[in-house]
Amino acid sequence: MRLPLPSVLCALLSVAGLAACETGVGGTKGSYRPPQDACGAAGLQMLIGQPLSALTSLSLDQPVRVLKPGQVMTLEYQEDRLSATVDGSGRIARLACG
Repeated sequence: MRLPLPSVLCALLSVAGLAACETGVGGTKGSYRPPQDACGAAGLQMLIGQPLSALTSLSLDQPVRVLKPGQVMTLEYQEDRLSATVDGSGRIARLACG
């Protein structure tokens, strides 16, 4: 029994289309991991406990976000942005990427 040519072509194109969806080796969904310290927070931890002016006086290449107590924080994660959380007295309580 012979299959009609259009049916064979349709089957081959379907297989080729599915093969194009293959992610490849190590490309499974969710495998992307951003660099651990893309914003340089690890090198600035000595500023914790210092006034915010100690951070703002530095010439930093990355964007800086200052979070004050009770302030609403957006949830857009930017791996290269330095987020500085300050306490009620204006001292740096936490430095992290995001």
